Amino acid sequence: MEAAVEAAVAAKGLNPATFSVFVFGGAGPMQASGLFKKMKFRKVIIPKPAPVFCAFGASTTDVKHRYETSPFILIPDIPYDEASLRFKLDSVESLDFIPEWSLQRFNDSFKKLEQGAVNDMLEEGFKEGEFRLEYEMLARYGGQLWEIRTQIPGKKIKTPNELIQILRSFEEDYIRIYTRGAMVPRGGVEIITIAIEAIGLTPKPRLFEHKLEGENSDQAIKKERNTYFNGQWFTVKVYDWEKLKAGNLISGPAIIESEETTVNIGVNKIARIDKFLNAELEDK
Repeated sequence: MEAAVEAAVAAKGLNPATFSVFVFGGAGPMQASGLFKKMKFRKVIIPKPAPVFCAFGASTTDVKHRYETSPFILIPDIPYDEASLRFKLDSVESLDFIPEWSLQRFNDSFKKLEQGAVNDMLEEGFKEGEFRLEYEMLARYGGQLWEIRTQIPGKKIKTPNELIQILRSFEEDYIRIYTRGAMVPRGGVEIITIAIEAIGLTPKPRLFEHKLEGENSDQAIKKERNTYFNGQWFTVKVYDWEKLKAGNLISGPAIIESEETTVNIGVNKIARIDKFLNAELEDK
């Protein structure tokens, strides 16, 4: 499991030390303390409603529909700077270098997607102002094998400025993902796919914040148990999650139990109960 997370984080070039990890489900909290020994995340957070965390998210998230089509449009011969490898967007004063049929195809495709998205949201019961549309394209430099997804500011290319904004969005996201040195503007830009996401806004719950009541967690001890950690047996305290209070501190090795899940706190770990009664695992 750690190897899978490490591969996903490395693929995006992220530093684990700047992130916290949410671990949920019924079994996730049992594994959390033994994971991430190589990857030093800032902390591991186990939500109080861990076993139903996905259901909680699904029932409170915004409604989203995605619409895609593949116009496959090539925008060739875009002037670029040899030193910076960025397009000379200030020099784009007309759209004459792009075949008219390409522009028409791009604009008509987005118009058709938008009509379908709006109709679906209205039929689903959302009114004007209760949903929004976001526009995306999957594009790449000409000749590349893989495209990137980038959000674009508009749904049409009818003026040089609209083209400039779309190309600038592509460049910025490409630099963020691959760095400036990987840019290859000489091939122009190929737009493989365009998409619209229709997002219907739903009411959001307000999570109750508990007052911090100090580090002593003795009131939640329910029993002791012989437990096997890191190759040896320990007699550890077992805590009732329902009796833990915000601010409580538990030093491992220890166990937190609830009706739905069990949290293992490793030998070199501590657990802090935050103001939402989540358990936050950190190294001692």
